[in-house]
Amino acid sequence: MKKSLPYYILLTSITAWCLMLIVPPFISNIEGGSGSYSKPIYKFYSIICHQYESRSMHIFVYKIAVCARCTGIYLGFFFGCVLLPIIPIKKLPRSITAWCIISIPMVADVLLDTLGIHSSTIITRVITGLFFGVGSGLILTPILLSSISEFISTKTFIKGVIHESKT
Repeated sequence: MKKSLPYYILLTSITAWCLMLIVPPFISNIEGGSGSYSKPIYKFYSIICHQYESRSMHIFVYKIAVCARCTGIYLGFFFGCVLLPIIPIKKLPRSITAWCIISIPMVADVLLDTLGIHSSTIITRVITGLFFGVGSGLILTPILLSSISEFISTKTFIKGVIHESKT
């Protein structure tokens, strides 16, 4: 895979998303825990994550914006996107089988914990999330790059304003 403008747009977006996960603890630490500035970020991420205190990693004494498993998934997606230029695209499966394979460790961790056979920990949540995230990144990045490329090819960017191209 050739690195291109769509790749850098995607990588920058994923990087920003991942960095925003760790912003709330730093803001909370500066504000002394009042939450006036960090609460909106936590609220934004609460739409996609339960944010349970006991299942979240912490910086200082404040939790990251999402739980440990979600953190692993997002960081894994970032690593998958970074790894993709090194891995030949034609060898990557994009079938339901691939999705099932990358889900197995995460599903096993949840099921074993639910059944009382194994206690899920922050470490197992992060590791299983990373595995799923890397796999998702490898599977979805080519699709996202194609979408970004298509969007760019149908638009002309001039001085920060998007003008419809005549195609």
